[in-house]
Amino acid sequence: MVLPGTIDKRHEPASWLIDKIMKTGGDSGDAANAQSDLIAFRLGLGGRGIKFAGYITSYSMSCSVGEVVAADISFEADGAIVENTLAG
Repeated sequence: MVLPGTIDKRHEPASWLIDKIMKTGGDSGDAANAQSDLIAFRLGLGGRGIKFAGYITSYSMSCSVGEVVAADISFEADGAIVENTLAG
């Protein structure tokens, strides 16, 4: 199920997500950056989870020599949860 206002990208490479995070535009804080896109989030484990629409609000990436790349992504939900399969 695709949420209204979002695009189904389940079978696309991760580059589409990076395009949603990295905005084009001016310098930080000048209000000339591209508008954020509404994204459908599905968070879960083992076939159970929740689904909702939201916006990516911030991100950070780090890597040390010989280590795994770490990425932290923060988001803000827009509206109510539209699917909940957490209850057993």
